[in-house]
Amino acid sequence: MVFNTSAEKFRLMCRPAQLGNCLQESLLEMNDTLALCSISSDKHTIDVWVVQYYDAETWSFKHRINLTGVDPSALVDPEVTMIPRMAALSEGVLLIQFTRRRVLHFDIDGKFLGYVKSEDDQEIDLWVTNHYLRGSVIPLPLPHEMRDEDGASQEPPFFIGL
Repeated sequence: MVFNTSAEKFRLMCRPAQLGNCLQESLLEMNDTLALCSISSDKHTIDVWVVQYYDAETWSFKHRINLTGVDPSALVDPEVTMIPRMAALSEGVLLIQFTRRRVLHFDIDGKFLGYVKSEDDQEIDLWVTNHYLRGSVIPLPLPHEMRDEDGASQEPPFFIGL
């Protein structure tokens, strides 16, 4: 099922006919185009397809990401069974999460760039979602902009954190 943002309607769309059995499929937006990422059932490859002609439902094969060189512990978590999660960032960068402790980072050509880590190179608990905000309807001031004339900090106008 896809949502046409111009017509503001949901409709069914067939997946690429060449797609075989998959462990998981995800619809994403990559470079302003609808994309479908499918993970093979053996977790060795991820195929990326993009819609070439939306109304005709024509898909074009874009990339095959090879996972055979990735550390197997990043693909299987013995403690938790989870559905792989994917998110596309700007310029087609792809984040893929098979386990709760590791997020894989790939470029637009399917090259493995490493694992997502904190600034001090530590593994972090991260939950990948394909939902993101493009912009804020209400612009919020940055913390350094929230000062009175006398230099005292103001309370934020909205709840910002936990």
